[in-house]
Amino acid sequence: MPTATTEDYYQQQHEKCRKALLSYARSARDEDIHRARVAIKRIKAVMTILHDSCGLDLEGHFGCYRYIFRQAGRLRDATLMRDRISQESRDRTAATHHRRMAATLSRSFREEVPAYLQDIDHHVEDVIAEIRCSHLDLPSYCHHLHKKLKKRWRKVSKSGHYHPLRKHLKQFIYACEMLPEPDRKELLSARDTSHLEKLQDLIGQWHDAIHLDAHIHSGISDARHLHTDLRRDTDRLQKRIIKAGDKIWG
Repeated sequence: MPTATTEDYYQQQHEKCRKALLSYARSARDEDIHRARVAIKRIKAVMTILHDSCGLDLEGHFGCYRYIFRQAGRLRDATLMRDRISQESRDRTAATHHRRMAATLSRSFREEVPAYLQDIDHHVEDVIAEIRCSHLDLPSYCHHLHKKLKKRWRKVSKSGHYHPLRKHLKQFIYACEMLPEPDRKELLSARDTSHLEKLQDLIGQWHDAIHLDAHIHSGISDARHLHTDLRRDTDRLQKRIIKAGDKIWG
C-alpha cells in the first residue's frame, strides 16, 4: 500500500488530538476529551502496526500520547461519576464533592495542555520517518486481525471478559480505515463495519458501568441504590453484547 495513506492518517489524528486538547484548554467541554482520546487510540493503531510489522519503538514514541490518554481517562471517569451521582443520587453532599473533584482535575489538565502538545509534537517527524521507510503489507495485516475475531469472540463470550475483544476490534477497525477503499470494501462491507462498531460501543458502555459500580463508595448515602442501577445496566448491556456478537459470528 502507499505509505502516504498511513502517513496522512497519522498526521490527521495527531492534528485532531492537538485541536481537541487546545479546545478543551479554552472551553473545558467534555466532548473534546472524548475527541482527544479517540484520536490517540487511532494513533496507537498506527504505531502498533509499525511495531508489529517493523519493530517500531512503541513505548518510546507512544509513551507521551499514552500519558495524555491516561490523564484524560481520569478526567473522563470523574465526569462520568459526577454526572451519574448528580442525576441519580439524592445525596447532595456527594454530588457537590464529585463536581468539585471533576473541576479540580479539569483545571489541572487544562494547565498541562501546553506541555502535552510540546511532548507529542516532539515525536511527529520521527514517526513519519518510520512510516516512510517501512514496508507495510496492511491488507495482510488486516486479514490476519479479521481471522482472529471469531475465535476471540468464542473465547470471551464464555468468560464474560469483553474488554480485550474491544481492544482487538478497535485495532481492526482503525487499521481498516487506513486501507485503500477497494481493499477495505473487499474485507468489510459498510454493514459489517456498522455491526462491529455497534459491538465495540456496547462493550464500552458495559465497561463504563462496571467501572462506575466499582468506584461508588459507601460514603454516599444511597450507594446501594446506585449499585443496583449500575448492575442492572451491566446485565442489560451484557445481553445486548451477546446478541450483537452472535449476530456477527454466531
